Amino acid sequence: MTTRYQIYKLNKDLRRIKKICPISHTDAWILADRQLYKMVNHALEDTVYVDDADDIVVLKEGYVLVLRTKSNIIMKLLENRRLVRFANVGCSNMLPYCFCNSTEDTLSVYLISDTKYQQGYRNWVVQLNEDGIVSKTFNFYTYYMKKPCLMQNVDSDLCVLYPRYSYIGNLHFINLLNNKCEKIQSFKGILGYDPSDHFECYGLCTNNKDIFVSDLRHHSIYILGKKDLEYKRCVVDARNGLDTPTAVAILNDILWIADGDQMFKFNFNNK
Repeated sequence: MTTRYQIYKLNKDLRRIKKICPISHTDAWILADRQLYKMVNHALEDTVYVDDADDIVVLKEGYVLVLRTKSNIIMKLLENRRLVRFANVGCSNMLPYCFCNSTEDTLSVYLISDTKYQQGYRNWVVQLNEDGIVSKTFNFYTYYMKKPCLMQNVDSDLCVLYPRYSYIGNLHFINLLNNKCEKIQSFKGILGYDPSDHFECYGLCTNNKDIFVSDLRHHSIYILGKKDLEYKRCVVDARNGLDTPTAVAILNDILWIADGDQMFKFNFNNK
């Protein structure tokens, strides 16, 4: 269990942080309540850069791409705060829910049909290059509409966080999809007699060596194997002061964790 961490009190009252995209040791883009903020020197700026975003990714050039579920147009945020079109990713009956980019800036967008067909709900993953040109598409069907919450590239695979619909409450599970978008592994929690009934997760990230996930009910951050989603260990938990972890991100072995009105930063390494 690491003790190398810093805690920064957020200077704004944000609702649950959905995504963190660190861009340096002290700066990051923050998505909370569909609003895009920028953290500079560990302090949130007053500016709301976008007020209707459902997901974001940051390209290697530094530009932010913005996804909106009710639009098939992915937008690019320029340095002057102007939003311009980046790419069209679908048709009117396919809704984009989340996206991610690889280390080479290959973009993967996850869409689902808003109606159920005879085969079920159509799931569509569109891959684009850094210029917004479509390179590949994949289709598969699910009997139930499983709206993806977050996704991450893991080598040539995709790691996707889904809600698990249950009378118990807000539960989740994670699927690992191969390069043909076929499910190869699944993770539904680890703790207790029936861990799938207690796994509430709002954070997912990778450093291309391991996968990091948050577990809100157990105040923990876990490490999973990138090829099998096997539980490896808990890297941070309540013993470090963690209370309600949601979004997680990692850059240069620094793990960022949103925890209520605080941002935890852990100097993580495998040694």
